[in-house]
Amino acid sequence: MPADSLRLLVHELRTPTNAIAGFAEMIESQMLGPVSYAYRGQASEIRAQARELLGAIDDLDLAARIESAALALIPGRVAVRPVLATIAEDLAPLIQLRGSVLEVPEGDLAVSGDRRAVERLLARLLATLVSASSAGERIAVALTQSDGMVALAIVRPKALADYPGDAVFGVDDEREDSTLLGTGFALRLARNLARELGGALIIGRERLTLRLPASDNADMGQAHLN
Repeated sequence: MPADSLRLLVHELRTPTNAIAGFAEMIESQMLGPVSYAYRGQASEIRAQARELLGAIDDLDLAARIESAALALIPGRVAVRPVLATIAEDLAPLIQLRGSVLEVPEGDLAVSGDRRAVERLLARLLATLVSASSAGERIAVALTQSDGMVALAIVRPKALADYPGDAVFGVDDEREDSTLLGTGFALRLARNLARELGGALIIGRERLTLRLPASDNADMGQAHLN
């Protein structure tokens, strides 16, 4: 599908999905009057699934913008560890469901790039790897800097061990997985967004390494997710 057509489809999907999420929240919070516990629980589930669908819609929109060279990036400085800590907190329910552990590094480094794009990249990449993890696995993130680049080395889940090198980008073409658009799609999106930011996503045998330009600016902003 052409990128322009995909962006139009994204717009048509986002509007009703936002409406569904909004009405579900009204029911859950009993804004229009008392609602039984059972219906509030169903409304909560609808809202959670709507959020997941909106995340997938945002991913499609991002992919279309990258493909059509319409992604606007605003250069800035992004401290990595606060972003990772926020993502780990957001992923806590999924981590608990999987029975795995996400280890965030103690030290901090800063990258140069658009804040929202960096946050989206890290959130999508870590969510994908946690989704592929199994009980007892430790998804550890190591943070280093050399040659003007910051490297985030992330332990590769065992579920992806059968896909050597770049074959992992085709995972969703070969098997069902737990992510809405597929593990391969999410990793391709992360790779392409990393390139837009002047970096790369390197698939190793035991780790995935995300490389982004290091920042030389002394001012560190507060990291946040949108």
